[in-house]
Amino acid sequence: MNDTEQQFWDLVETLINDANDRSATQDAALVSDAMLYAAARFGAYVAAASSTERKAFKDELGDIKALLMEQFETMLDANLADYLENYKTYLSR
Repeated sequence: MNDTEQQFWDLVETLINDANDRSATQDAALVSDAMLYAAARFGAYVAAASSTERKAFKDELGDIKALLMEQFETMLDANLADYLENYKTYLSR
């Protein structure tokens, strides 16, 4: 694993640990909704900040949305499959 990949997984773990900690005192669905909103908001920021000007950003909105939706769907599918495979281990049920 290269340094960038390690940084990615370290950050993922930090964010998940924070969500788990918050879920101990708040509804997990609320924490999940907040994380989804934050991801959408930050994704929009990164896309806008990567554009050279507002018109270019506006022209690329469809492609940006398609890319973000595709990435999310791929990640969601992988995690749902992982939980299906490891349901009893992860949830102790």
